[in-house]
Amino acid sequence: MGIKCFVFPSKEFIGMTIDSKSQKVKNQTMDINNRSQKFRQLKRMKQHDMAILKYISICKLANRQQILEGLHQYLEETDENKRAGLMQTFEDIGILSEKDVCFLQQLHDYFTTNEQDKKFADLAVKNKLLKSKQIDVAFTKQLEIFKTSQKVKSISEILILSGYLKQEYCDALRYRLNIVTPEKEQTLFGNIAVNKGIINKQQLNDVLSIQESEFQNSQKIRLLGSILMEKQIISQKQCNVILNRQRQLKEKEAFEKKWNINVERLAPFFKYQQLKALLSAL
Repeated sequence: MGIKCFVFPSKEFIGMTIDSKSQKVKNQTMDINNRSQKFRQLKRMKQHDMAILKYISICKLANRQQILEGLHQYLEETDENKRAGLMQTFEDIGILSEKDVCFLQQLHDYFTTNEQDKKFADLAVKNKLLKSKQIDVAFTKQLEIFKTSQKVKSISEILILSGYLKQEYCDALRYRLNIVTPEKEQTLFGNIAVNKGIINKQQLNDVLSIQESEFQNSQKIRLLGSILMEKQIISQKQCNVILNRQRQLKEKEAFEKKWNINVERLAPFFKYQQLKALLSAL
Protein backbone atom coordinates (compact mmCIF):
# COMPACT_ATOMS: atom_id res chain seq x y z
CA MET A 1 0.00 0.00 0.00
CA GLY A 2 1.54 3.27 -1.16
CA ILE A 3 1.97 6.29 1.01
CA LYS A 4 0.01 9.39 -0.07
CA CYS A 5 2.04 12.55 -0.21
CA PHE A 6 0.44 15.95 0.20
CA VAL A 7 2.24 18.82 -1.48
CA PHE A 8 1.37 22.13 0.08
CA PRO A 9 1.26 25.05 -2.38
CA SER A 10 3.89 27.69 -1.97
CA LYS A 11 3.14 31.17 -0.64
CA GLU A 12 3.84 32.59 -4.10
CA PHE A 13 1.27 30.26 -5.71
CA ILE A 14 -1.36 31.10 -3.06
CA GLY A 15 -0.68 34.80 -3.57
CA MET A 16 -1.03 34.49 -7.36
CA THR A 17 -4.31 32.55 -6.98
CA ILE A 18 -5.75 35.17 -4.61
CA ASP A 19 -4.65 37.99 -6.93
CA SER A 20 -6.19 36.21 -9.91
CA LYS A 21 -9.51 35.71 -8.10
CA SER A 22 -9.47 39.29 -6.83
CA GLN A 23 -8.88 40.59 -10.35
CA LYS A 24 -11.72 38.40 -11.66
CA VAL A 25 -14.11 39.72 -8.98
CA LYS A 26 -12.93 43.27 -9.72
CA ASN A 27 -13.56 42.80 -13.46
CA GLN A 28 -17.01 41.36 -12.79
CA THR A 29 -17.81 44.29 -10.47
CA MET A 30 -16.66 46.78 -13.13
CA ASP A 31 -18.75 44.97 -15.75
CA ILE A 32 -21.82 45.12 -13.48
CA ASN A 33 -21.19 48.82 -12.78
CA ASN A 34 -20.82 49.55 -16.51
CA ARG A 35 -24.03 47.69 -17.27
CA SER A 36 -25.84 49.50 -14.45
CA GLN A 37 -24.59 52.84 -15.74
CA LYS A 38 -25.73 52.03 -19.29
CA PHE A 39 -29.09 50.84 -17.95
CA ARG A 40 -29.51 54.12 -16.05
CA GLN A 41 -28.61 56.01 -19.23
CA LEU A 42 -31.12 53.98 -21.24
CA LYS A 43 -33.81 54.80 -18.67
CA ARG A 44 -33.10 58.50 -19.31
CA MET A 45 -33.67 58.10 -23.06
CA LYS A 46 -36.39 60.30 -24.45
CA GLN A 47 -39.73 58.57 -24.93
CA HIS A 48 -39.58 59.24 -28.68
CA ASP A 49 -36.15 57.55 -28.94
CA MET A 50 -37.29 54.57 -26.85
CA ALA A 51 -40.19 54.07 -29.27
CA ILE A 52 -37.87 54.38 -32.30
CA LEU A 53 -35.52 51.77 -30.78
CA LYS A 54 -38.47 49.39 -30.41
CA TYR A 55 -39.52 49.92 -34.04
CA ILE A 56 -35.94 49.35 -35.29
CA SER A 57 -35.86 46.03 -33.44
CA ILE A 58 -39.37 44.88 -34.47
CA CYS A 59 -38.89 45.82 -38.14
CA LYS A 60 -35.37 44.27 -38.15
CA LEU A 61 -33.79 47.39 -39.65
CA ALA A 62 -30.56 46.62 -37.76
CA ASN A 63 -28.99 43.54 -36.16
CA ARG A 64 -28.06 43.23 -32.48
CA GLN A 65 -24.43 44.26 -33.01
CA GLN A 66 -25.45 47.36 -34.99
CA ILE A 67 -28.02 48.35 -32.35
CA LEU A 68 -25.40 48.05 -29.58
CA GLU A 69 -22.93 50.07 -31.64
CA GLY A 70 -25.55 52.74 -32.33
CA LEU A 71 -26.60 52.92 -28.67
CA HIS A 72 -22.97 53.25 -27.57
CA GLN A 73 -22.54 56.20 -29.95
CA TYR A 74 -25.89 57.68 -28.87
CA LEU A 75 -25.02 57.49 -25.15
CA GLU A 76 -21.53 58.97 -25.64
CA GLU A 77 -23.06 62.42 -25.23
CA THR A 78 -23.94 62.61 -21.53
CA ASP A 79 -25.73 65.97 -21.81
CA GLU A 80 -29.28 65.02 -22.83
CA ASN A 81 -29.98 68.52 -24.20
CA LYS A 82 -27.02 68.30 -26.60
CA ARG A 83 -27.58 64.65 -27.52
CA ALA A 84 -28.71 63.99 -31.10
CA GLY A 85 -31.83 61.90 -31.65
CA LEU A 86 -31.49 58.13 -31.94
CA MET A 87 -32.54 58.09 -35.60
CA GLN A 88 -30.04 60.85 -36.42
CA THR A 89 -27.23 58.96 -34.65
CA PHE A 90 -28.04 55.67 -36.39
CA GLU A 91 -28.19 57.46 -39.76
CA ASP A 92 -24.90 59.34 -39.17
CA ILE A 93 -22.95 56.12 -38.57
CA GLY A 94 -24.55 54.36 -41.54
CA ILE A 95 -26.85 51.91 -39.73
CA LEU A 96 -30.04 53.47 -41.11
CA SER A 97 -30.64 54.81 -44.60
CA GLU A 98 -32.61 57.97 -45.36
CA LYS A 99 -35.50 55.75 -46.48
CA ASP A 100 -35.39 53.86 -43.14
CA VAL A 101 -35.49 57.14 -41.20
CA CYS A 102 -38.49 58.36 -43.20
CA PHE A 103 -40.31 55.05 -42.63
CA LEU A 104 -39.59 55.08 -38.87
CA GLN A 105 -40.88 58.65 -38.50
CA GLN A 106 -44.08 57.76 -40.36
CA LEU A 107 -44.49 54.64 -38.22
CA HIS A 108 -44.00 56.66 -35.04
CA ASP A 109 -46.53 59.27 -36.21
CA TYR A 110 -49.01 56.49 -36.95
CA PHE A 111 -48.74 54.88 -33.50
CA THR A 112 -48.77 58.27 -31.71
CA THR A 113 -51.93 59.26 -33.58
CA ASN A 114 -53.38 55.81 -32.99
CA GLU A 115 -52.95 56.15 -29.19
CA GLN A 116 -54.74 59.53 -29.19
CA ASP A 117 -57.43 58.09 -31.44
CA LYS A 118 -58.15 55.24 -29.02
CA LYS A 119 -58.90 57.78 -26.28
CA PHE A 120 -61.00 59.79 -28.74
CA ALA A 121 -62.97 56.68 -29.75
CA ASP A 122 -63.54 55.58 -26.13
CA LEU A 123 -64.92 59.01 -25.22
CA ALA A 124 -67.16 59.05 -28.30
CA VAL A 125 -68.62 55.65 -27.39
CA LYS A 126 -69.15 56.72 -23.74
CA ASN A 127 -71.11 59.73 -25.01
CA LYS A 128 -73.15 57.41 -27.27
CA LEU A 129 -72.05 59.38 -30.31
CA LEU A 130 -70.69 56.27 -32.03
CA LYS A 131 -71.12 52.51 -31.98
CA SER A 132 -68.25 50.07 -31.49
CA LYS A 133 -68.76 48.68 -35.00
CA GLN A 134 -68.31 52.16 -36.52
CA ILE A 135 -65.09 52.60 -34.53
CA ASP A 136 -63.76 49.25 -35.79
CA VAL A 137 -64.52 50.20 -39.40
CA ALA A 138 -62.74 53.55 -38.97
CA PHE A 139 -59.59 51.99 -37.44
CA THR A 140 -59.47 49.40 -40.25
CA LYS A 141 -59.72 52.23 -42.79
CA GLN A 142 -56.95 54.15 -40.99
CA LEU A 143 -54.60 51.16 -41.21
CA GLU A 144 -55.42 50.61 -44.90
CA ILE A 145 -54.62 54.27 -45.69
CA PHE A 146 -51.30 54.02 -43.85
CA LYS A 147 -50.32 50.77 -45.58
CA THR A 148 -51.09 52.06 -49.07
CA SER A 149 -49.85 55.66 -48.81
CA GLN A 150 -47.77 55.88 -45.57
CA LYS A 151 -49.99 58.85 -44.67
CA VAL A 152 -51.46 59.15 -41.19
CA LYS A 153 -55.11 60.21 -41.13
CA SER A 154 -56.69 60.75 -37.72
CA ILE A 155 -59.71 58.69 -36.75
CA SER A 156 -61.77 61.87 -36.33
CA GLU A 157 -61.19 62.83 -39.99
CA ILE A 158 -62.20 59.35 -41.14
CA LEU A 159 -65.35 59.37 -38.99
CA ILE A 160 -66.43 62.76 -40.37
CA LEU A 161 -65.76 61.75 -44.00
CA SER A 162 -67.68 58.49 -43.40
CA GLY A 163 -70.66 60.48 -42.09
CA TYR A 164 -70.51 58.79 -38.67
CA LEU A 165 -69.74 61.93 -36.66
CA LYS A 166 -70.62 65.62 -36.96
CA GLN A 167 -67.82 68.19 -36.97
CA GLU A 168 -69.11 70.02 -33.88
CA TYR A 169 -69.09 66.82 -31.79
CA CYS A 170 -65.63 66.00 -33.11
CA ASP A 171 -64.37 69.42 -31.97
CA ALA A 172 -65.94 68.99 -28.54
CA LEU A 173 -64.30 65.58 -28.07
CA ARG A 174 -60.88 66.84 -29.19
CA TYR A 175 -61.18 69.85 -26.89
CA ARG A 176 -61.98 67.60 -23.92
CA LEU A 177 -58.90 65.49 -24.67
CA ASN A 178 -56.63 68.55 -25.08
CA ILE A 179 -55.62 67.58 -28.62
CA VAL A 180 -56.64 70.86 -30.24
CA THR A 181 -53.86 72.48 -32.28
CA PRO A 182 -53.55 76.30 -32.55
CA GLU A 183 -54.78 76.05 -36.16
CA LYS A 184 -57.87 74.12 -35.07
CA GLU A 185 -58.48 76.43 -32.10
CA GLN A 186 -59.52 79.36 -34.30
CA THR A 187 -62.35 77.25 -35.75
CA LEU A 188 -63.84 76.35 -32.35
CA PHE A 189 -67.43 77.46 -31.74
CA GLY A 190 -66.63 79.56 -28.64
CA ASN A 191 -63.72 81.43 -30.23
CA ILE A 192 -65.79 82.29 -33.31
CA ALA A 193 -68.60 83.59 -31.07
CA VAL A 194 -66.13 85.86 -29.22
CA ASN A 195 -64.44 87.07 -32.43
CA LYS A 196 -67.83 87.98 -33.89
CA GLY A 197 -68.76 89.89 -30.73
CA ILE A 198 -71.78 87.68 -30.03
CA ILE A 199 -70.45 86.79 -26.55
CA ASN A 200 -67.53 88.06 -24.47
CA LYS A 201 -64.61 86.08 -23.03
CA GLN A 202 -66.12 85.99 -19.54
CA GLN A 203 -69.32 84.43 -20.86
CA LEU A 204 -67.26 81.89 -22.82
CA ASN A 205 -65.24 80.96 -19.72
CA ASP A 206 -68.44 80.59 -17.66
CA VAL A 207 -70.00 78.26 -20.23
CA LEU A 208 -66.77 76.26 -20.57
CA SER A 209 -66.80 75.80 -16.77
CA ILE A 210 -70.37 74.45 -16.95
CA GLN A 211 -69.37 72.10 -19.78
CA GLU A 212 -66.30 70.95 -17.82
CA SER A 213 -68.35 70.35 -14.66
CA GLU A 214 -70.94 68.28 -16.55
CA PHE A 215 -68.16 66.31 -18.23
CA GLN A 216 -66.42 65.56 -14.91
CA ASN A 217 -69.68 64.36 -13.34
CA SER A 218 -71.04 62.23 -16.17
CA GLN A 219 -68.33 61.94 -18.87
CA LYS A 220 -70.99 63.35 -21.21
CA ILE A 221 -70.29 66.25 -23.55
CA ARG A 222 -72.88 68.94 -24.22
CA LEU A 223 -72.17 71.37 -27.06
CA LEU A 224 -71.42 75.00 -26.19
CA GLY A 225 -74.17 76.22 -28.49
CA SER A 226 -76.72 74.16 -26.59
CA ILE A 227 -75.59 75.55 -23.21
CA LEU A 228 -75.46 79.15 -24.50
CA MET A 229 -79.02 78.90 -25.86
CA GLU A 230 -80.27 77.24 -22.67
CA LYS A 231 -78.82 80.15 -20.65
CA GLN A 232 -80.45 82.53 -23.19
CA ILE A 233 -77.07 84.12 -23.94
CA ILE A 234 -77.50 83.55 -27.69
CA SER A 235 -80.48 82.86 -29.95
CA GLN A 236 -80.94 80.02 -32.45
CA LYS A 237 -80.29 82.52 -35.27
CA GLN A 238 -76.96 83.59 -33.71
CA CYS A 239 -76.03 79.94 -33.19
CA ASN A 240 -76.63 79.28 -36.91
CA VAL A 241 -74.44 82.28 -37.84
CA ILE A 242 -71.57 80.87 -35.76
CA LEU A 243 -72.01 77.37 -37.23
CA ASN A 244 -71.99 78.77 -40.78
CA ARG A 245 -68.77 80.68 -40.07
CA GLN A 246 -67.28 77.53 -38.54
CA ARG A 247 -68.07 75.57 -41.71
CA GLN A 248 -66.47 78.28 -43.87
CA LEU A 249 -63.27 78.26 -41.81
CA LYS A 250 -63.02 74.48 -41.92
CA GLU A 251 -63.63 74.48 -45.66
CA LYS A 252 -60.85 77.05 -46.11
CA GLU A 253 -58.53 75.02 -43.89
CA ALA A 254 -59.16 71.86 -45.95
CA PHE A 255 -58.63 73.86 -49.17
CA GLU A 256 -55.27 75.23 -47.96
CA LYS A 257 -54.17 71.75 -46.92
CA LYS A 258 -55.15 70.24 -50.27
CA TRP A 259 -53.33 72.86 -52.38
CA ASN A 260 -50.55 73.57 -49.84
CA ILE A 261 -51.12 77.34 -49.95
CA ASN A 262 -51.88 80.16 -47.52
CA VAL A 263 -55.05 81.99 -48.55
CA GLU A 264 -54.24 85.02 -46.37
CA ARG A 265 -50.95 85.64 -48.20
CA LEU A 266 -52.74 85.59 -51.55
CA ALA A 267 -55.59 87.81 -50.30
CA PRO A 268 -54.21 91.03 -51.92
CA PHE A 269 -54.42 89.33 -55.33
CA PHE A 270 -57.35 86.91 -55.05
CA LYS A 271 -60.41 86.51 -52.89
CA TYR A 272 -60.85 83.04 -51.42
CA GLN A 273 -63.83 82.12 -53.64
CA GLN A 274 -61.99 83.33 -56.78
CA LEU A 275 -58.93 81.30 -55.85
CA LYS A 276 -61.07 78.25 -55.13
CA ALA A 277 -62.82 78.50 -58.51
CA LEU A 278 -59.50 79.01 -60.33
CA LEU A 279 -57.73 76.01 -58.77
CA SER A 280 -60.79 73.76 -58.97
CA ALA A 281 -60.87 74.35 -62.74
CA LEU A 282 -57.31 73.01 -63.14
